[in-house]
Amino acid sequence: LTNIDTIVLFNIYPLLLITFLLFGVYFVLKRTTLSWFAALSTLLIYGALLIGSPLNTLIATEIATTDHPTIIEFFGLRFYDIPHDPYLFREEVGMHPYIRYFSGMAYEFSSALFLINLYYLIRALHRYRLRYLINYSLSLMLVFIFHGGGAIVLIVPSLLIFLHALLSLRLTPKLLLKGISAIVIAAILGNGWLLSIPKYGIPQDFGVAAPFLDRLFGTKQAMKEVASSGTEFVVISQLSPLHLYLLVTISTLFLLLRFRSFFASSFLLIPIGVGFLYFSQNLGFPALVHPYRAVEYLMLSLTIPLAYLILIGEKIVRIVIRGLFRWIAIAIIWVELVGIALFLPKYYETEKFHTYINYTQYSDIPFFLYKIVKGFRPFTWTVVSYVQEYSKVLGKGYMINVNEFITKYDPRAPYLPIPTPWIFIFVEDIPHQYRGSSDWFYRWRADIQTRLKEWIALYGAEHTNIEVFGKTGLLTVYKIDNREYLKRLEERDAHR
Repeated sequence: LTNIDTIVLFNIYPLLLITFLLFGVYFVLKRTTLSWFAALSTLLIYGALLIGSPLNTLIATEIATTDHPTIIEFFGLRFYDIPHDPYLFREEVGMHPYIRYFSGMAYEFSSALFLINLYYLIRALHRYRLRYLINYSLSLMLVFIFHGGGAIVLIVPSLLIFLHALLSLRLTPKLLLKGISAIVIAAILGNGWLLSIPKYGIPQDFGVAAPFLDRLFGTKQAMKEVASSGTEFVVISQLSPLHLYLLVTISTLFLLLRFRSFFASSFLLIPIGVGFLYFSQNLGFPALVHPYRAVEYLMLSLTIPLAYLILIGEKIVRIVIRGLFRWIAIAIIWVELVGIALFLPKYYETEKFHTYINYTQYSDIPFFLYKIVKGFRPFTWTVVSYVQEYSKVLGKGYMINVNEFITKYDPRAPYLPIPTPWIFIFVEDIPHQYRGSSDWFYRWRADIQTRLKEWIALYGAEHTNIEVFGKTGLLTVYKIDNREYLKRLEERDAHR
């Protein structure tokens, strides 16, 4: 519809998502605290620390999949923890929100509506207005439409808020009936894909967004896990004193506000509910959501207590410092926060980040593809590369897989029998480590790239119509002017 190049669109799309996410967080925090300073400061910390910095691993600690977790006791309660096993594979999940939000995935659009949905739920329960209930239903419908996995994360916080409203005598039978109706309508309108189940059956894999559904419906993925392992595994997070500190702080804030403000205290049930989901297997419960996905909700939920703590600090400053000096103090604090955010370690500065974004292809490839798309007329060029580039070539030009190219075309032939004026060959100077999941030719990627370099050398020795189109430390792109072959085809057709 927009006629925007897909490479540009794939860059704009995440920016729109992140813009919507940050405006949504600010909207909820501003309406909750009634303080622009608390909302804006929290937003800064959320983006710079909870999402964008490796320091977030202090909260989103390592996870491990094991069948022999350590059991720790705390005041008579028992929890699972990662065992002290040097051979146990541990994974970091802290960078997942940063990567996924900047990838613009549907699940992240769903999570961007998380706080907004719960805000309107609390609004409707606190002081019923029809517009609050309508906005709650609409936001829930959008959660279902973008990715139903986001609705699973909403279950526990929503139930806690409903229970809080019931105990606070705010949930009348009439309001309960309207709320259930709103949920049912949103679920029906947002889950049209369920109509395909009678024809296609239950999905074979619900994935990490809803692992308990694999167990519930006995999908092929669940059967595969049991058959391959034969034992019960749990995915648990490394517990730390900081987690206990956060739990005590949030619970204390909730108890202090419990009888003073239903509205303010209800928001503190959000991090408690999300924390239960995130650490569910540490607590001995089934995994409702894998930590890969739950971590972004955990970071979102922590903005609530963080905003409350900043609000308390702001009120203290307003009481202690009067007049112009108050605003000077607030300005100094804000400048310090910005300074700290600028000097925090960033994920994009880490080697792990660059390894991750180059997981299936070098990030230089889309750059050169964009130059080709913008510099040459559609369907006048052919790209020789791996299958990851196909989505960016589709509808603009043609593509031949590297393995097919080197086995089908002879570099010593007078002409290259590909009917496009331009041919671009992507050569990995350092062969990419991606080996694919099922395509056999990925297994010998280094050998294929070596053969492609030999093909280029032989072709260059016999022809003068090849030149370097672009080069980086990892990649060289060659351009072949194939117009002479097309003239030959036209002459041959003219003599028929």
